[in-house]
Amino acid sequence: GINAEYGGLTPGIMENLPELARVSCHEVMSSPLELPVSVDMEASARVAAELDVQTVRQLGSSLATDANATRMDMAFTDVDAEAALIVLMHALDFGGGWRLALHELHGKGAWQSIKPGVGAIYRAQPTLPTKWLAEQTSDDVAVLFFERSCQELGAVAALAEKLAAVMNEIGRVVGQQGFETLADWVRLRIRAANASDTPAGSLVGDLVSSFPYTFDDQHSLKGMRVCLFKKAQLVVGELYHRFRAQDSRFDFVDGGRLTAFIDNVICAVLRKLGVVVVSPELATK
Repeated sequence: GINAEYGGLTPGIMENLPELARVSCHEVMSSPLELPVSVDMEASARVAAELDVQTVRQLGSSLATDANATRMDMAFTDVDAEAALIVLMHALDFGGGWRLALHELHGKGAWQSIKPGVGAIYRAQPTLPTKWLAEQTSDDVAVLFFERSCQELGAVAALAEKLAAVMNEIGRVVGQQGFETLADWVRLRIRAANASDTPAGSLVGDLVSSFPYTFDDQHSLKGMRVCLFKKAQLVVGELYHRFRAQDSRFDFVDGGRLTAFIDNVICAVLRKLGVVVVSPELATK
């Protein structure tokens, strides 16, 4: 088990965060805890049997030419520059909780708000210097992402503060490790990851341990540890699919062992398919 009270640790699990995510979620759903959500195993087996695995794999591979970063219409100096932007882009890709406030502010949802902001960052500072990232304030973010002052953002000001905090953590940590740019850090961590038997898992671990405010999404549910590491796995997954055919450094042998990049859409689909079953009380919320 993941937690001491539920048994001994499985060797290697703690060092491989995608496996930790997989095992921790399985343990919680297999536990005797009374939860407002359950999994219908018969429906799960049916959906798995009907799933066109080859099509899913092709969709994953399509990220090589249709990834989030490639859709931003930018000219990158090299692979490492684009890889660094992918790290920053997914670090900043949140804000669903402000969706209504964002639409009220400027008629755009979360990603439609974040994407131009990331583009503005890259145009202003294409090398993504650590000192600059570490010094950005919520006022700076308000201008970059929303072309407004922080005082004009209303409820979205809290989002600007969190975006600035993510940029600050990345800039501060990478700078403290002696790197002048985010690309320098990414280049070294890719090299270190490839010295591991599980490079994708190792890189996920680097992101989570280096930037816990940004990437360490794990929680305690009634005393049990639940690990997702969604954003860190999304970074590594996009690097894997985007570059593996052109740069062997990104052809991670365990790239296929990353978990699904779980979000509200996947949960909604699984619920519609009858795999995820919610309690009547939760269904009304």
